[in-house]
Amino acid sequence: MIHVIGFNHHRCPISLREQVIFSQETFYKNGEEMKVMLNATDFILLNTCNRSEIIFYGPGVKCFDALLRWMATHSHLSTEILEKNMYHHTKLSAIEHIIKVCCGLDSMLLGEQQIFGQFKQAVKQGRALGFVGNQLYAICQKIYEACKHIRHATKIHQSTVSLAYAINKLILSHIQNNNQIRTLMVGTGETIDLILSQYVNYNHGPTFIAGRTIEKAKRISAQYDLNALRIQSIPEQIKDIDVVITATTSQLPIIGKGLIEKALASNKNKKLLIFDLAVPRDVESEVGDISQCQLYNIDDLQSILMKGQQHRQSAAKEANAMVVYEANLIYENICHKGKMEHIIQFRQAVQDAQATAITKALKQLDQGAAPEEVIVNSIRQLTNQFLHKPTTQLKQAIIDQDQNVLEASKYLFQTDDV
Repeated sequence: MIHVIGFNHHRCPISLREQVIFSQETFYKNGEEMKVMLNATDFILLNTCNRSEIIFYGPGVKCFDALLRWMATHSHLSTEILEKNMYHHTKLSAIEHIIKVCCGLDSMLLGEQQIFGQFKQAVKQGRALGFVGNQLYAICQKIYEACKHIRHATKIHQSTVSLAYAINKLILSHIQNNNQIRTLMVGTGETIDLILSQYVNYNHGPTFIAGRTIEKAKRISAQYDLNALRIQSIPEQIKDIDVVITATTSQLPIIGKGLIEKALASNKNKKLLIFDLAVPRDVESEVGDISQCQLYNIDDLQSILMKGQQHRQSAAKEANAMVVYEANLIYENICHKGKMEHIIQFRQAVQDAQATAITKALKQLDQGAAPEEVIVNSIRQLTNQFLHKPTTQLKQAIIDQDQNVLEASKYLFQTDDV
């Protein structure tokens, strides 16, 4: 059965979430160990700025204490804190949860579309590494179909309040002369690209984009007619910047308190707005203590986002009802498929025995054995092989007076009472 273990923005502050963002490399490197701890045949790791989840298929967690200890070692948190903040969905609840996540119903931005692509990418990566087998992959395909249906029917993704909108609202509240604002975007990933596509429409002033390589920065800057630079150039440029928006995948902060203090030292009247959208965070939290600097992280923007998307609640209500319906369809399909598994195994065993008998008979014919003898012996041996186990079980049922088995045998083999 399918399960979800994870941490998200509903239960955990950003200070905890950034510690349980397990790197893909580390996680999948311990893949075989993870299978044992999860008691799973397949699994996926999903990391976003709002959540870190392990989605897996199998009987259920076998070594929960071992899993917590592994997480504690890699997150530097106690097992007690992890267990307190963790959620665990199973069976139907797990399917409902995944559909909600993929539809953007569980996101900070109600109805946001980015998470669907992130989930599909996580499945693709797990599949490529050999940790997403056919069973879990088939369920994910059903979930994709359900999400597309829900989004199309409810239009939950339309008119979604964006991070760019929330950032712009805060800029307008802090800076009076907002036509000459100089903005620095740090990062060249999907989040920055998404924000830029909307932020440039506000026309605040010149915008710069910094990437780990100048090539990546130029790739995005060319789309929006921006100024490209390397991340290493930030210390030189930041003294002339009014707004910083950063979202990289760095595991360590790239903007520290000392850098900001130095940048602001030459102009005591200067104010700097920083929006840190990364998890783990790109900016040291101590930067928020600087009087000339106002620091916002992804959680700080949540209240603005919630106010701006109240008009989406009716669509969300309809979408949640559809989630329950679609999840039940998928769950019933899984259950029926599971009940059919023993029939598949039985037919496979018969076909294997048949193939073995044919191979043996053909070999005997090649060696010059009489065809009539080969046919008679093959049929006799194959018949005895098929009858042996059922006959033994029926004999035991007669001795035990097990009426359920006897009635089932009469139904299956169409025999009359003697």
